[in-house]
Amino acid sequence: MARYRKVSSPIGSYYDRLADQVQVALWFGAVGYAAYAQPLSVIPVFLAMVGIAFYNLRGYAKYVSLEIETAGEPDYPTRMARLKPVGTTAGLGFGLRENLSWFLREQRKISAFDEGVFIFMLSAGLIFNQLIPMLWVFAARQLFWGTYKSWIRGKNIVHGQKHSFAK
Repeated sequence: MARYRKVSSPIGSYYDRLADQVQVALWFGAVGYAAYAQPLSVIPVFLAMVGIAFYNLRGYAKYVSLEIETAGEPDYPTRMARLKPVGTTAGLGFGLRENLSWFLREQRKISAFDEGVFIFMLSAGLIFNQLIPMLWVFAARQLFWGTYKSWIRGKNIVHGQKHSFAK
């Protein structure tokens, strides 16, 4: 929302990312326990823990790869920032068409199963009383994305490639 309103800041970004990590652990930990309490099966707790662990692996792999790359090349973060053009394409000063276009482009994040998608998943699981299937989807997607992004970052370090990830 801060980016949309053109009031983002580095400290706001920092605390937003910390809050994301805590929220995912609390939300899915609570859902895992709630799903466990119904049939007294440990499977929902296991699924929640797998999802949380691999969600955290995504962030940790990013941190470790950045630290390794920066140790070998101190200008690495600056160079990577130049690879990602940052321009404001929507917001208060833009028309309906630009804002709608921005909104539709943001929908591709659904396949990455990031924080915004988690809220939808949790809501749907609770509304339709389908917590365990939702936990299976959460665990499977985080297992995939955590493993894939970690592997790609390691591959980039080995081969000296500098690929940025789309958000």
